[in-house]
Amino acid sequence: AQGPQLQKVLERLTGQSTVPNVFIGGKHIGGCTDTVKLYRKGELATMLTELDIKVNHHDKIEHD
Repeated sequence: AQGPQLQKVLERLTGQSTVPNVFIGGKHIGGCTDTVKLYRKGELATMLTELDIKVNHHDKIEHD
């Protein structure tokens, strides 16, 4: 299992050891909280559509 090794590499690259570690188009976005913030500001949809990824604007997510 390479899990611990991958986690060390991700921490070196991103400064973050927690999961998820989200990347979009090769750019590190952050973790769950960071991704939800981008979603709520509408920036996540923009990032995805710029990569020709279809976005369903009717989906709602719950996150504290």
